[in-house]
Amino acid sequence: MKHLFGFILLMGFLSGCSMVPHEIKGDYTPVTLEQARKDHQSSKVRWGGVIAKVRNQEQESVIEIVAKPLSSSARPLNVDASGGRFLAVIPNFVEPVVYKQGREITVVGTLSDMVEGKIGEMKYDFPVVRVISHHLWKKRQEVKQVHYWGASFWPVFPHRYYYHPHWHYYKGKKVPKSDTKPAVKPKK
Repeated sequence: MKHLFGFILLMGFLSGCSMVPHEIKGDYTPVTLEQARKDHQSSKVRWGGVIAKVRNQEQESVIEIVAKPLSSSARPLNVDASGGRFLAVIPNFVEPVVYKQGREITVVGTLSDMVEGKIGEMKYDFPVVRVISHHLWKKRQEVKQVHYWGASFWPVFPHRYYYHPHWHYYKGKKVPKSDTKPAVKPKK
């Protein structure tokens, strides 16, 4: 019974790790940007990536996004691979300071007609997604992993908080740990 309870608890914990935000939940047919360029079908997609540009127009906002593969939680993966760029058209105003270059976003919407544009001086055909809902992800925190050598300086344990229980440091010298007080030497 204890094992069953532990298993259920573990499964509950693991299922909570890959939760998709409610505004972009759902099952979508996987359509790549290349397929969208060839087939101009109006299918529902969930795409994501990194924001490259934001342009606010009179009735809508157009976000240029560098496409990235999505994780199981629908967050763009932090990889150096991209399938290209696409435009996400949001039917209201988005703040360019919040939706700034480099932020990760996942959009859900319907594919629309292609739009011809430029990236630098190069002509580029952008697939367009008419956004139904989207999720702007919080910034990732950088984590530096630093390893400290432990008290024994043994290279097998480059562990961060390694502690050798038999030695103490006293004024920079190793002194063996002892539970008894030293005996008093008789005077001569």
